[in-house]
Amino acid sequence: METIETNPRGPKHLRHGFPKDFIFGTATSAFQELAHCPGGEAKPSSRFAKSEVLLSIESGTLNFVAPSPKFSNRSATRLQGWEKATNHYYKYKHDKRLNREDFRDFADLCFEKFGDRVKHWITLNEPWTFSFYGYGLGTLAPGRGGSSNYKLSALKEFMPSSRYIDPQAFMQKRTVTTTFGDLGKKLSGKERGGNDDNSGDPGTEPYTVTHNQLLAHAEAVKLYRDKYQKTQDGKIGITLVSRWFIPRTHSTSDRNAAERAIDFTLGWFMDPLTVGRYPHIMRSIVKERLPEFKEEEAHMLKGSFDFVGLNYYTTNYAAHAPNADTRNPHIVTDRMVRYSTELNGVPIGDEANIFDNIVAIIYPFYMLIFSTMLQGGSSWLYVYPKGFTDILLYIKTKYKNPCIYVTENGLDEKTDATLPLWESLSDHKRVCYHHHHLCFLKKAIREYDINVKGYFTWSFLDNFEWASGVSVRFGNIYVDYDDKCKRYRKLSAEWFKLHLLNEDSNSESSCPEETDSDSSDSEPEEAKQES
Repeated sequence: METIETNPRGPKHLRHGFPKDFIFGTATSAFQELAHCPGGEAKPSSRFAKSEVLLSIESGTLNFVAPSPKFSNRSATRLQGWEKATNHYYKYKHDKRLNREDFRDFADLCFEKFGDRVKHWITLNEPWTFSFYGYGLGTLAPGRGGSSNYKLSALKEFMPSSRYIDPQAFMQKRTVTTTFGDLGKKLSGKERGGNDDNSGDPGTEPYTVTHNQLLAHAEAVKLYRDKYQKTQDGKIGITLVSRWFIPRTHSTSDRNAAERAIDFTLGWFMDPLTVGRYPHIMRSIVKERLPEFKEEEAHMLKGSFDFVGLNYYTTNYAAHAPNADTRNPHIVTDRMVRYSTELNGVPIGDEANIFDNIVAIIYPFYMLIFSTMLQGGSSWLYVYPKGFTDILLYIKTKYKNPCIYVTENGLDEKTDATLPLWESLSDHKRVCYHHHHLCFLKKAIREYDINVKGYFTWSFLDNFEWASGVSVRFGNIYVDYDDKCKRYRKLSAEWFKLHLLNEDSNSESSCPEETDSDSSDSEPEEAKQES
């Protein structure tokens, strides 16, 4: 671990404002960390595991969300006394059916080997991403989703900038070289022998895949509760990803579009997990293409979580978009939503990210940074922390205030090889991003009594992002890919250590809601959506 002097000054955010049992931590992914380092996954996992433990202690980050390939049984023993949430990645067949019995057996092995130390289990991470991008758009493994023209049309008409695909390259079939090969060839089908790849049914397969993922999750949870939970005293849940959606206009059609957007993303999973069936709007639109749960399956699904993990990054506007091609159903057009990141030329968050005047006076430098940081390093990531409160309040209201862990939240910055190292470590924007999201999270807990128990940043280290490779960086720790993957703490890591571990109740905080008690008297209007 190399050290470069950084100055952790910045907006103050105090630990004392959160519940005493609230967990702060960071999330990581073995493959994404090692994919671009010399030797890739062949790198000795035990050495990386030990170094990350030391890095976390030095950075003041005392909790991990980590996948199993990184940690052996011995590594788990080293982490005794830590809280370690584990998402056990399972490589299953890409034939539309996730074999529930195989998944249950895999989970059984994990519970048996690690359950005496791991106290928080996550069965699946972002199952929506796998179903939608793997079987709807075909831009992630296994790359199904119909012909390339079909994919292009769907994305061009209805998709905003996406974390998992570069829309410009996608639409133009431009050559984009990634770790997975030439994206342009993949999209055109030429990589498979010159013929357009017509495999897949994007109007059916995403729904089938999600159905099987949910049932596999329920099988694993049932096994854990029946066989292990009483003696191991752990908890088990699932991690879901969703943006918040704001109606583009006050029209009824756009309000309905925002409701459909959240139902086709978050509700697609939360409704079965809480009531044993898919959202009504999905059933009315997708009809026979949407599988139904048998009575015993619905019973097994309902309540099959002790907590829900939420990955939140940004918010989109949602507008009604009529489905012009009902003969060729597609998961994208089923939603009848057009997404956007700006309104009348103004990016989302232009008003939401401005500090309160008092805070602006106290921290003018950071006010300047934050008011100009509407976007991260990726085109999809616009900064809208108010959406954080809105989506949490929505979950509380609709799903009876379940226990929530924010398992991912973060901002990326573009990799710039021309910058000196010290400047690359000065991630002021990331500090401000986390500061504001933590302010809104504190508000959600204190004012709306939302049952959030922990907050994990994405990510611990700079890593390989599925669509962007290493061209963007999310980490609190900088990775020098040109120098044997040496790692350096960024300003954000020092900031977390200095401010989040500060429990001095007499110190000042720079959260707007703590400096102006009249600023938040009512619920966020967007959070009042009903499905």
